[in-house]
Amino acid sequence: MDEQIIKKVCFTSREYFLKNRYQESCGIVLSASNKFLPMKNENPSSWSFSLNTRVHLIKKKIQAIVHSHPFGDSHPSPRDIKTSLSVGIPFLVYSCLYDNFVFFDLEKCKPYKV
Repeated sequence: MDEQIIKKVCFTSREYFLKNRYQESCGIVLSASNKFLPMKNENPSSWSFSLNTRVHLIKKKIQAIVHSHPFGDSHPSPRDIKTSLSVGIPFLVYSCLYDNFVFFDLEKCKPYKV
């Protein structure tokens, strides 16, 4: 994902995540719009998220999956990395606690501060 798009998504998604800061929140970035689209967390909790199973139908149109870590750092968890690799979609993770992001591009992590 392009650097400018990542920064824009960080800026727009941060506000959504802070409004929902006590549970993991999630969304996607579609290739066509390059915009963050909030999605309902099908497994609302403080420690995990799950997208609607129908999202896999548009998998090829998704540029990134974005979610928050309400009480931890923004580094993707082992489960995040495993899921990202298995679906072949990069993850952008926001830490509500430290107010920063990490983008996992299927190979490495890169931090972002908004």
